[in-house]
Amino acid sequence: MASTYSVALEKVAERGDIAKYRLANGLKIILAPDASGDAVFFNLIYQVGSLDDPEGKSGTAHLLEHLMFRGTEQRSGEALTQELSQRGIQFNATTSYDRTRYSAMLDSDSEKLDFLLALEAERMTQLQFQQEILDAEREVVFREMELALDQPVAALSQAIMSAASPHHGGCSAWSPVQNTRRIRYSSRSHGTAA
Repeated sequence: MASTYSVALEKVAERGDIAKYRLANGLKIILAPDASGDAVFFNLIYQVGSLDDPEGKSGTAHLLEHLMFRGTEQRSGEALTQELSQRGIQFNATTSYDRTRYSAMLDSDSEKLDFLLALEAERMTQLQFQQEILDAEREVVFREMELALDQPVAALSQAIMSAASPHHGGCSAWSPVQNTRRIRYSSRSHGTAA
């Protein structure tokens, strides 16, 4: 499958058919081709998670993960998800302690991959923040937190991370509700949740 993008890649490692590349901006790409299938499995991983949340505002990484699906300067959140679905692209995201991952599965089709790559670049550089959208997504995050913490393993994990990371306020991907409530939109922070 050929892509229409022409980008200077530096190969930094290789093991068998798997190659690791780096772009000039530091972005790392791992290419692991599998000729036996007709699908592309795409993972975009930012090495930022809940342990990177600002002090007193735990839940920021998890909330930002949700906001990435709520629209850009070019398209609304509804249009974003509709365009992915129309192309048969299955997508999801997760936040953990040390990373946030956006994943997709799509047919091995260069036009679909080009669309997905362009969309990810758009979401990274032109994400649109609005207080009412932030408030709505905060409620979704609260519901996820409540469901997760009703599970014994998640509750134990939260307790362990709280004890292990007191300098981070014991934050985790399932942050205390009172900390997440402190996150507000601020235009002074150039369109980031402050």
